[in-house]
Amino acid sequence: MWDHCVLTESWSALGWNNSMDKSKKDLERWEKAILPLFGEVMYTKVCTDCSIFTKNAQFMHVTQREAWDCGIACLLMVSKWLRDCSGKKRTLSSNDGETERTWMLKTMASESIWSVDLVHLLQKIRNIKTLEFSYLYASKSLQVDQHHRDLSYYVEDFSDDQSRVTRLFNQAKEEGWPLIQLEHQLELSQVVQLVSRSDCIAIALVDNAVLLQRLDRPYAGHYIIISGVETNEKNDLIFQIHNPDSSKPVDYISSSLFEKAWRARGTDEDIIFIVARAR
Repeated sequence: MWDHCVLTESWSALGWNNSMDKSKKDLERWEKAILPLFGEVMYTKVCTDCSIFTKNAQFMHVTQREAWDCGIACLLMVSKWLRDCSGKKRTLSSNDGETERTWMLKTMASESIWSVDLVHLLQKIRNIKTLEFSYLYASKSLQVDQHHRDLSYYVEDFSDDQSRVTRLFNQAKEEGWPLIQLEHQLELSQVVQLVSRSDCIAIALVDNAVLLQRLDRPYAGHYIIISGVETNEKNDLIFQIHNPDSSKPVDYISSSLFEKAWRARGTDEDIIFIVARAR
């Protein structure tokens, strides 16, 4: 299993490290190198016949029940998609879905969900289920950013969150979870290349106020799934998303709106890439 430490060593071999003076040439080399490294982490031993994957058809839409459980709803959608991709296409009963949701909530033990909480659940899903998949969590910060304390969205639970999130990041480091801290911006084109694969989706943390274009509202963290990219008649990139806050099974938003919501202050540009492995 590759982790963020191994990835950092690989970048150093390419001539980049945290301490060096980062010229434009250095950054270009790093940006060109990161996507193959993502691929090496996530696509090792993955079935190369991607024609069996049809992401749209296999997505069971799950709407969130509370203001805070969008991440849980996303993981329920991911779990169903992974089950379908593995060939386990039986229809889940309402009881099955409820049991899985209850397990997730019990494991989470918090109504203030951070991305590392979702990663923790993904690790458990991979350990206890007969599903084969890879994932990679990329973020600008693999620790609690103290600047978030000033955001109204975080302030109420910040102290409790800090203790839990720090513990999970420490556990991730000890157990070698596939995490990567980005010193520089992950380019949107790199996200596009990954989610354009028929066997790859991503869970992204966005500012829901920006996503809904209600810019008079404060930051509101919200998780969505990106399952593909299309182009419109003007050849503009359109992101295909599954939004647990929407009644629509599939929504389409411009790449510029997604990027603005994803890069908003408070998100740390968190994104979790998930790759299904066919049997």
